[in-house]
Amino acid sequence: MIAVANGTKQKAKLPSIKNLTAEQERKVLARMLKNYLTELDNELDADALINKYSEELEDLCTIDKDTKDTFGFVNTWWVFGEVASELDYAVFMAEADNIGYKRSKRGERPMPNDLYRTDLNGDILFDDGIETTILDAMRKIDWN
Repeated sequence: MIAVANGTKQKAKLPSIKNLTAEQERKVLARMLKNYLTELDNELDADALINKYSEELEDLCTIDKDTKDTFGFVNTWWVFGEVASELDYAVFMAEADNIGYKRSKRGERPMPNDLYRTDLNGDILFDDGIETTILDAMRKIDWN
């Protein structure tokens, strides 16, 4: 639909959307953009939604290459959002940019660690009142 709206493809040549009505196209876009839409967007047609949310749609249509072999061609964050809306319990989520080292052909190089902190002896630090790592955040949660 995005390629049709920006003029790079023809709707009649795309089997997945060629039979969709304007309302069906709008519903597909609304489902994809569920977290972005406002009440004012209810009046917009599919082309207007594509124009207004082009960057968001581009992000949502980006396939997660890391999980392609396991899950196929999907945006795993969008799927997670759909599944999470059906669950009725808390989920702890964290993302570590640094894990304490960087591996290269020449070996490992020490780097910052977002997972946990250690003292000079290499022992893991926790329950010291400092909350800067993922482990600190996890230990703060009441898991019961």
